Amino acid sequence: MFDIGFWELVLISIVSLVILGPQRLPQTVRFVLGWVRRSKQVASELRSKLESELGLEELNQDLNQGRNRVFDSKLNAELSEVQQSVSIPQVRPRASYSPAPKVSAAQAKQENSETLEKKESTL
Repeated sequence: MFDIGFWELVLISIVSLVILGPQRLPQTVRFVLGWVRRSKQVASELRSKLESELGLEELNQDLNQGRNRVFDSKLNAELSEVQQSVSIPQVRPRASYSPAPKVSAAQAKQENSETLEKKESTL
């Protein structure tokens, strides 16, 4: 509320000690603090009465509910637009895996030599 730093408080206390004196200073501080407390109480009572009479809490709740409804409807609309614009490709099942037939070493050697002969003949 007030922007009073440490040195300002020291200055105020020194000035008040000089002006009021050490005998009247404690009584004056109690008096001022009592008025501050009373003013805070009156302000809080006034605020609570105004809020209750105007129904500010109910208005705030209604406003928040309305905002939530609008947000939810916009979110649902955007979500449906995104779902419509994105097409998910259908995944085809893979062909079944069949391992290569087992070939003996002699057959593999013969096939390799035949392929080499074909390549050499084409050159």
